[in-house]
Amino acid sequence: MYSIGEFSRLSQLTVKALRLYHDKGLLVPNQVDAETGYRYYSESDRERAALITTLRTMRCSLAEIQQLLAECEHDSELLPFMREKQRRLQSEIRQLTAVSKAIDTLIQIETRERPMIRNQEIELKTLPP
Repeated sequence: MYSIGEFSRLSQLTVKALRLYHDKGLLVPNQVDAETGYRYYSESDRERAALITTLRTMRCSLAEIQQLLAECEHDSELLPFMREKQRRLQSEIRQLTAVSKAIDTLIQIETRERPMIRNQEIELKTLPP
């Protein structure tokens, strides 16, 4: 059994994250001391921690992870979700690429026109009525 500090180092999850995952029911420690409230994790908890870390890296929300862990007993059951997540990410990438190109165009216009305006002198004239 690993204390929360030891498990934090092994899993590369912060103690704060482990407490949050416990509170959310995502990664429940193998044992919790009734008197002290200390959490103890087993070797099998490392696999679940690694899966949660992978899903967080894939930009999954805690709610999505909670749903997946509740519905999927085997890794193969994650495939439909992962395919859908990939499809949504690719769509988001296309949208962000379009935004980036629009910004790039504005930057090019700005850098082309501004130097010409700055180099010109402006003379104020008063016109007769």
